[in-house]
Amino acid sequence: MEESSPKAPGNGKYGGFWIRLLAYIIDGILISILGYIIGGSNVVSYTEYAGTMSMSVNFFGWYTLIPIVYTIGFWIWRSTTPGKMVFGLKIVDENGKNMTPGAAVIRYIGYILSAIILFIGYFMIGFSKTKQGLHDKIAKTYVVKK
Repeated sequence: MEESSPKAPGNGKYGGFWIRLLAYIIDGILISILGYIIGGSNVVSYTEYAGTMSMSVNFFGWYTLIPIVYTIGFWIWRSTTPGKMVFGLKIVDENGKNMTPGAAVIRYIGYILSAIILFIGYFMIGFSKTKQGLHDKIAKTYVVKK
């Protein structure tokens, strides 16, 4: 007999690996568009007038800052991102409440750690009964369906 998953905070349904991956892809596309709009024109002008070194600093400055602000900003403001909104997913704490700004920062640091260890922290979502990645476990958060 198959063992049932523990009930998620809130309505009882966790957001699984594949739906979260699709949400992540949507967010990646939106972040790329923002990066092009905000940093794209500056990269071209720096390339033309200041050379490759300045372009690299500008390029990596914008393309590092934009994902951080986008992701943590949406987590604090809406407890989700636009990609997760498309699928009706929300990030909550152990009590089913919106995460705190501190938890959002910790969760983002967990994102980085999850990627550094060959993305194993993300793959954990598919094998966890609570559908938590390393970043979720570190920040004590869950992704649930609204």
